[in-house]
Amino acid sequence: MSTSNARRLKTTVMFPWKTMAIPKKGIRKITVENVQYYFTVELESYGFSIVVTIGLVENPNKRFSFSVKQGDPNLTFIKEDKVGVVTPKLVHQAINYANVKTSWASSKEYVCLSYSEGHFNI
Repeated sequence: MSTSNARRLKTTVMFPWKTMAIPKKGIRKITVENVQYYFTVELESYGFSIVVTIGLVENPNKRFSFSVKQGDPNLTFIKEDKVGVVTPKLVHQAINYANVKTSWASSKEYVCLSYSEGHFNI
């Protein structure tokens, strides 16, 4: 087995949600209320959390993030997955929450939200 095939297999086995949810280059796009956003999902193994970074396609330097603990019961789970899946629906909810509760798009401050027990918090 070649090294690249071994890495691909390892990624699929270790992080099945990543290969299913994240296409080429790890960036997905989502439109909320006629505004285009991008998001990336990263697994932080040392903190046992999933970090989602969301930004404006029109202005990539404007972004915020939210984190959720791996295995949070409010995440969607797929067969044999104990980490959880960050769905576009959850990203949509995070964007709506951040737009209502913060001024992340017009502020110079970086906003980091947390998701727990089915709710977002600043």
